[in-house]
Amino acid sequence: MGKNIIAGIDVGTSAIKITVAEQKKGSHNLNVLGAAQKPSSGIRRGYVTNFNEAIKSVASVVRSVEKTIGIPVKRAYIAAGGIGLGSIKSKGTVIISRADGEISEYDVKRVISQSEANLPDISNKRIIHTLPLIFKIDNKPVIGRPLGMKGSKLEAEILFVTCLNQHLLDLIKVVESAGVAVEDIFASPIAASFAALNRRQKEIGCVLANIGSDTVSIAVFEESSPISLEV
Repeated sequence: MGKNIIAGIDVGTSAIKITVAEQKKGSHNLNVLGAAQKPSSGIRRGYVTNFNEAIKSVASVVRSVEKTIGIPVKRAYIAAGGIGLGSIKSKGTVIISRADGEISEYDVKRVISQSEANLPDISNKRIIHTLPLIFKIDNKPVIGRPLGMKGSKLEAEILFVTCLNQHLLDLIKVVESAGVAVEDIFASPIAASFAALNRRQKEIGCVLANIGSDTVSIAVFEESSPISLEV
C-alpha cells in the first residue's frame, strides 16, 4: 500500500521552503519526514518576476528534500502570499427552502452563494478561502452553524480571502514546471496560523503578523475564525 505523502511549499521573496509529512491511515496526525529551505530567485513581493529563475529555485528545494527523505515529491499544497492577497466581507440573505422552516445544507450553500454574488467586482481576483463569520436566523445571531434550526430567513456574513488571479496562475506554472503538481492553494497567513497559533489564542482573539523580506501580512482572529486578512 502506498504512503500518504503530503507536501507544502512556501514560495517567498528571500527563501523557498518545503515540508514533507506522512499521514498514517485512520489518523489525523502528521509525521514530518523532512524539510528544506533554499534561497529564492525570480520572486518579488509574492509574484513571479522571472520564470526561469523561479522554476530553478523551486526545483532546487524539492530535489534537496527528496534526497533527505528518499521519496519523490509529486504533489504539494502551495502557500500564496504577497501584495495580491487580501480579504473582503460580504452578506447574503435567503428564504429558508423547506416548508417546515428547518435549515438544510442546501440553504447554507445558497446563502454563501448569495454573499459571493453580492461582492463588488473581483474579476481579476480568485477566491481561495470562503469563511463564514456569522449566521442569523430571523435577524437573531446563531452560535455555530445553523443546520437543523428553524426559521423563515437565513442571513450570513462571509469573509472571502482573495488573490490576484494572474499571480496564482504564474505561481502554479512555476511549481508545476519544477515537476510538482499543485494539489491546492492556501493563503500564507491562514496556513501559518495552524503552526503559530493554538486553539485558545484563536478563540479569545489575536493578531498574527508575518514579517517577510518585502511584505508584512496581518491576520486577525476572533472566536476561532479569521475575521480580517491584509498584506
